[in-house]
Amino acid sequence: MAFDRKYNPKYSPDAGRCGQGNVMNTIEQIKQLIVEKFGVKAEEIQAERALSEYGLDSLGQIELLFAIEEHFSVSIPEEEAHVANLQELADLVDRYKSTAQ
Repeated sequence: MAFDRKYNPKYSPDAGRCGQGNVMNTIEQIKQLIVEKFGVKAEEIQAERALSEYGLDSLGQIELLFAIEEHFSVSIPEEEAHVANLQELADLVDRYKSTAQ
């Protein structure tokens, strides 16, 4: 069967926002945001490492949260945004993505 971009969600401009079989899961999308906004090498990012280990101080974590809210079209209350690592952050985003749909 021939590869057809038309039906591949990876090439959709809304990939990652539509919630239907995303090629990039939430963690991968957040990793990409960290790479783009903070210059961290993708291969250094691990789901269980603390966000502070990537050089993200409290201000950097707030910037990341704003970028995530914009990227995923969600609103995460500040009191819930205090997470220990990337996995917890992705779980939080997934929870708010499911309520936003």
